[in-house]
Amino acid sequence: MRIALAALALLLTAPPESAQEEKQEIQVTGLAGWGAYVTRGDWTPVILDLDNRGRKDVDLKVSVVWAAGFASQNSTNPTLDNVFGRTGPVTEILVPLPAKSRKRHSLCLMTPDLVQCNVWAFAQDARSGRTLARFEMLTRAADPQKRIVGIVGQARPQGLENETTVLASLQADELPEQWQGYGSLDALVWIDGRATELRSAAQAEALRQWISSGGRFYLMRSNTLNLGGTPVADLLPVKLGAGRELEGLGHNRFPEGRILVLDNTLRKGLIRATVDGIPLVVEATRDAGTVTFVAVDPTRAPFPDSPRTRDFWIWLLQLGPPPPAENIERERAPASIGSLALAQQAGRFPDIAAPEIGGLFMLIILYLVVVGPLDYFLLRWLRKLEYTWFTFPSYVVLFTLFILLVGGAFIQRAAHQREIVVEDHYAETGFLHRHALSAVLAPADVIYQVEDAVPLSSNFIDSQRSFDTGGKVTDVILLPGPPAGARNWLLNRNYTGLALADRCINAPSPLTYTITAHDTVSIRIQVQNTSTRTYESSTLVAKYGVYFISSIPPGESTVTGSRLYDRVSEYVERDGVRSRKNRFEPYPGSEFDGASGITEQALNPILQRILIGLSFAGGPDTEPERTTGMARSLYAQRWINTGGSVLLSWPKVPQPVVAYDPKPGRLTSVTLHRFFQGPPP
Repeated sequence: MRIALAALALLLTAPPESAQEEKQEIQVTGLAGWGAYVTRGDWTPVILDLDNRGRKDVDLKVSVVWAAGFASQNSTNPTLDNVFGRTGPVTEILVPLPAKSRKRHSLCLMTPDLVQCNVWAFAQDARSGRTLARFEMLTRAADPQKRIVGIVGQARPQGLENETTVLASLQADELPEQWQGYGSLDALVWIDGRATELRSAAQAEALRQWISSGGRFYLMRSNTLNLGGTPVADLLPVKLGAGRELEGLGHNRFPEGRILVLDNTLRKGLIRATVDGIPLVVEATRDAGTVTFVAVDPTRAPFPDSPRTRDFWIWLLQLGPPPPAENIERERAPASIGSLALAQQAGRFPDIAAPEIGGLFMLIILYLVVVGPLDYFLLRWLRKLEYTWFTFPSYVVLFTLFILLVGGAFIQRAAHQREIVVEDHYAETGFLHRHALSAVLAPADVIYQVEDAVPLSSNFIDSQRSFDTGGKVTDVILLPGPPAGARNWLLNRNYTGLALADRCINAPSPLTYTITAHDTVSIRIQVQNTSTRTYESSTLVAKYGVYFISSIPPGESTVTGSRLYDRVSEYVERDGVRSRKNRFEPYPGSEFDGASGITEQALNPILQRILIGLSFAGGPDTEPERTTGMARSLYAQRWINTGGSVLLSWPKVPQPVVAYDPKPGRLTSVTLHRFFQGPPP
């Protein structure tokens, strides 16, 4: 009896199984986007916090994916396999998580075009596959007609947010570790964020790479608290001093009243405003981007409630007009590509033809002749008709092997990789930005693995350029690396897959040059070409003219070029495809009509003209496409306006940027090298 009562007591005091499940030892939390804002078709930064509160070490497989919100789920505890509305690739990371420890991971995800999607993270046991924890990170799609300005810190300045601009905040320790995470921002404003709270060198490097690839960074401070001696302070074009209180700034663009100003000394760049010998606003270029220092705090008096505050922000940021309203009757360019003209041409494969049908008939006739009359007359002549039991199977085997070899060779030739590549070289800093749209045409059902690229679509077709109609990208597994890559990308027969590669590295420029003389007829430059290739059909673009250079050989040489146009706008108008009224139109006189039977010899010049038009978008005589995605860094006009020059070159020998496994049998490429140099001496 006592034993029975003791057993009953144990049963009554033991927690139910559901309660044990609620007490999770593994917990996942995080956030996605900039203040939850995301841009459809562009990159979204994700921060994951993994917490092991148990007493045992755990090896986790964490899968991060876009899916429908919790209200749309069929289960209160969805798993990776049954979560509803899942779209896009799965980013997978392996995390050894010791007992009583916590780890943070930074990721970047390509945002789908769907509006109501959130980011889900599933933590599974790496051995058993059992789901240990899950977390949903809420997001909201930014209005396409509004610009996103990122804010680092707690303060939200007045006058900056308006009907065309929204503010999105993150703390310094939440900043992305990949430069693509800044892709949805038009500008980043650092006010009261603590630079000392950057948790890794990767965050500082990502910020530098984003600026160099075309980002606009503003730091506004009236003191050096938690700033001096940090990697963020090293980016500034000034040397910081001490704070000083002034009676006023004396500028119409600034609010009136007493204000605290941070003293500083110019190191490089342009001073846009001063007071009492103190630089108030200093702007300096960093490769394709800009860094601006403002020696005041816009969240303190006299900025709040001042009628001049809004005009001050307009003058300081110079963001330009907001994105144009979307037209539902006109196709929208994928944000990850940024240009509708490029998207329209990315997946085109000219000169692809099936084998002649006559050859197939001849092969069938030859087979029938061999296994029929030829076999009979040969054996009859040898008086060995009974050997047909051996010769007939031999003919079948030989013809089968022949057909397999011929078919395999055709499939290998038909597997076609085509790339649109832009490489930007900056000789002064050794910064290289390489971005590529790579399309592959699958001749049969093939599972590809891709290195250092993100698959965008598994069926990129003319009728729906902005959407994936193949539905196979959902099965793709992204591995952040290093080395980063994608696996399990299934392309069905005759489907076209599109992948995006966007890399920033530090590497010496293979070509540097110095302009030694120029006039209205010709130009002469001293060139140092450290590569083994010859750059042909190059164009040197400067503020005083556009010049054609036929060939630049390896080694050190002096080359001359003839003048083509007086102004850059003429060059873009005649040699480049412009964007008029936010739609694709070829330059006047072009014979391109979008016909499907276009040849490669006709398509490549069209792609070159598109890249020329995007390179100098934003000039006084052009209407640029919205510079997002790949087209964001295709902006050389500012460099020309400040007195620099750009050398555009088109190498004929294609070098693949995206590596596929299995490797396609054929590669064609349109590659633009742009070499940026400072003003001539």
